[in-house]
Amino acid sequence: MRHWLIGVVLGFVPFQLLAQTVGDHATNGFTNNRTFLNSEIGDLAPPLELFSTVSLTGVTSADILLVFGNAGAKYLLVGEGRPDAINYHLFDRTKEAPPALWTRSFSPGPLAGLRLTYTPAYSNGIVLLGGAAQSVRAVRVADGAQLWTDDGVFSPVSPVLTPNLALYGGLNRIVAANPTTGAPFWQSSVTAAQPGVSLALEGDRLYVPSSGDILAFSVFDGTDPDPSFSAPVLSNGESANVIPVGQYVFFSDPKSATGTVGAVLASNGGSAWNSVSLGQNPTLALGYDRLFVFFEDLCEGDQTCPTVYALDPDARSVLWQRQDHLATGNTQPPAKGARSAVNGVIGNNVVYYYDQLNQSVRARDAFTGTLLWSAKKSGVRALSLADESLFLLFSNRVEIYKRSEELFLAHFADGTAAADTQTTLIALTNPEPPTLAGPAPPAAQGTIHFLDQNGAPIAVRLRGQQQSVTTLDFAVPAGASFQAESLGEGDLKSGWISVTANRPLRGTSIFRLGTNQDVLYEAGVAANLPADEIFVFAGVSPLVEGSRIFNTGVAIVNPSLDEVAETTLELLSPSGVSLAVDTLSLEPRSHEARFATELFDTYFSGHPEEFSGSIRVSSRIPVVVTALRTKNGRQASSYPAGAASR
Repeated sequence: MRHWLIGVVLGFVPFQLLAQTVGDHATNGFTNNRTFLNSEIGDLAPPLELFSTVSLTGVTSADILLVFGNAGAKYLLVGEGRPDAINYHLFDRTKEAPPALWTRSFSPGPLAGLRLTYTPAYSNGIVLLGGAAQSVRAVRVADGAQLWTDDGVFSPVSPVLTPNLALYGGLNRIVAANPTTGAPFWQSSVTAAQPGVSLALEGDRLYVPSSGDILAFSVFDGTDPDPSFSAPVLSNGESANVIPVGQYVFFSDPKSATGTVGAVLASNGGSAWNSVSLGQNPTLALGYDRLFVFFEDLCEGDQTCPTVYALDPDARSVLWQRQDHLATGNTQPPAKGARSAVNGVIGNNVVYYYDQLNQSVRARDAFTGTLLWSAKKSGVRALSLADESLFLLFSNRVEIYKRSEELFLAHFADGTAAADTQTTLIALTNPEPPTLAGPAPPAAQGTIHFLDQNGAPIAVRLRGQQQSVTTLDFAVPAGASFQAESLGEGDLKSGWISVTANRPLRGTSIFRLGTNQDVLYEAGVAANLPADEIFVFAGVSPLVEGSRIFNTGVAIVNPSLDEVAETTLELLSPSGVSLAVDTLSLEPRSHEARFATELFDTYFSGHPEEFSGSIRVSSRIPVVVTALRTKNGRQASSYPAGAASR
């Protein structure tokens, strides 16, 4: 296809337009058309856990993060804008507190109160740096040597870099140059790129957000804008997003009065669908046949909240929309205008962004909007996806998150009450197939944690253990299994179980009830993943002589380490009509288990008849839910807990 590989000769110098390794949002895997999609992040998926932290020696006000590899090394390129200078530092990301491998500085820095918005580009061992008043520099990654400089670009904007082409510019001109020597192939003196924007390349055309217009330049000869393309769709173009893909050029205009988002035809710039005003500061990402819009919009009365839309890129229809409301206890939210969803990136069917209102990193299912992970993190400056990891940039450090293999078993019971003994069996399997020849895969190693209602360790006597324990270490070879069984000693106690491991496992908890060491009834419940909206079937038998034979029990766990789960439980009829509502507030790592007749006491007190329907559990952050159908509080079977995610 032409846009993947184009060989031309300009000034007798051959070059090829190849997708750059990094450059449109400081992350591996993106292409020059600025989609903010990384399709090469492996199996990274929520929930995530902190893997390592890199202290940025000598950095106090980081703004920009570029994550890439070069010649086998793994790097972080960090840009910081100070009033007196802009500094770029290269770090080895495999070390905890590395000194900068090299530093390159520009003067002056951003205007007072403004952040650095220039995102460097990387390709083939070269980074293109800029952001100062009139300077762009090409620097060799290996040793920090300056290959060339162009001091005639006013207010440089985020460039495009391929192995054979450097595309950069600013307010006064656009340049296409040899990335190694800086020799220009062509340059345009047309007043063009506005502050805070990024150039975008699709096929043989370069798109530039300008003052009022999106301009298109041919990479073969961009001395003048392409006259066949006219798109006067921007108010002033500052900080505008442009994503050219296939037949469309999508755009957002954050500085417009109403936050405009739209699409024009790549063929001529004509309207593809009517622009829509969504709210303040909209930015874009594109992937999985969805156009994602991150912005700030009205949510409760005159309040504003971080908002994410997923739009059909062909029809502009809304596929899903979500808002992050103010958390209870957040008494000092940022001012309006600084409450947006920002730094949106996508990969492996998940949308990641930063919730400015609650200062939390959020991860949503790209197809349904279901919230899969949330972490309270103040002061996040940028997000990047690379190397099967999520990178969070702070003012003086980078936190690296990887996929968590923690299993959540949302309920366990152990002990004796009213002559009944309850025990719990934990069954784990390692689904990795054993090898038929050669070295065996490493065993999955981990720990079972027994936790009480408040998330504190609780001592449980296990079969084969001489003393009660709060944790149990294990190792499960590939294709093998492991089980641990409580003995039901002492008074009845309940809580939940966390299983941490270094490799993927499958887990089930089996609830047992019996007398005199005989198991009379048991029910198994598989481990569930956290989500912010979960549905479970609910059935309750008629009230007969003051009791109900069948009931539904619901157990909820807040797996977060640092956020309160403000949870709403809604009783729904078979047709989905809301009949009753209850609320719970779960502290981090806490657990709550109740019967449906307890949760919705008022409703069931007035409705003695049989009930069949469902319970909707929704929360501001993801929770884990387990449900059981019980008979006389003894016999039990499990109900599936359903969340809308892939």
